[in-house]
This record gives sequence, structure tokens and C-alpha cells, in this order.
Amino acid sequence: MDIVDKGGFAAGPSTKIFTSSVEFLKADKDTKSLTLVPISEYENIEENMLEPQSIDKLPIVFKVSDYGSIVIEEIEITDKEIKYTFSKDGVIPYYPSFEFYDEEGNEIQVGGRVIESLDRHTGRYIVRLKLDGKNNDISKIKQISTCSDRDIKLLYDQKIKINLEK
Repeated sequence: MDIVDKGGFAAGPSTKIFTSSVEFLKADKDTKSLTLVPISEYENIEENMLEPQSIDKLPIVFKVSDYGSIVIEEIEITDKEIKYTFSKDGVIPYYPSFEFYDEEGNEIQVGGRVIESLDRHTGRYIVRLKLDGKNNDISKIKQISTCSDRDIKLLYDQKIKINLEK
């Protein structure tokens, strides 16, 4: 089950209290319980781009941590937009960003208006990058990549199970 962060608040390093509001995806009226596992994140860890993968070989699976992967299911590139569909498998506590590359692995900068949608039943994110026409040489795009996850650790010893049955 994936979550969508609806806004969080960190109280500060001295109290180490964190409150958050999340939406659970792929849950429905038949969901019997939720198990919440806290995540320990280490700050100031440099995120590294993963090896770019060919957009011609779909689906593309980026293993971003020991706990999760990002799966790019579709990519469509036209003169006016780049559209891609992805899902998160496992623990991905953030919204991923993607970079585009040419065949030699050189980054291609693209600019435009981003339109995002989310199918809350399947957990699929659809992103449309409406190109602004400025320096967008998208015909050269052959690869895509994302960052590896920050150094996270799941704190299973502190998990909480919530029974949802009446």
C-alpha cells in the first residue's frame, strides 16, 4: 500500500516529534488492518542518480533502496509533451523526480508545465510535461533516471498495527 503525503510538520531536533497527514492508496472498505512502520532517515546524505535506462525497454524498474523500487510503465514523447506513467513498489516515502538523457548519457534539460494525476485505486501516477518550446531538444531523449533513496531504515521494532474491523 502506498501513501500520499498530505503535509507534515517536523517539531524540531530537540523533541524529535513528527506529525503527518497521509492518504493511503489502494486501500478500500475490505482493508482489515494497517501496520505503520516508522522510518529513520539520515540527513545530509547525498542522493545519487541511478544508471540511466533506455526508454525503449519498458517497464523500467529502478531499485531506489533496500525497501522499494520505482517502476516506469509507459513513456510517450511528442512534439508538445512528455507523458510517463509510474508506480511505487515497496516503501518510497517521497514523490520521485526523473531526469532525461541522450544516447551517450548526457542530461537533456526540459522545461514546461507539469500536470500530474494519480489513480488512487491502482497507485499509478501519470505525469504530463507540457513543453514550453524553449530549448527542448526532446528528439534526443533515449534514457531516463531517478535518484537513489536517501539512506532510510525501517524501524520494525516500533511498528504499530491498527485493526480496522468493527
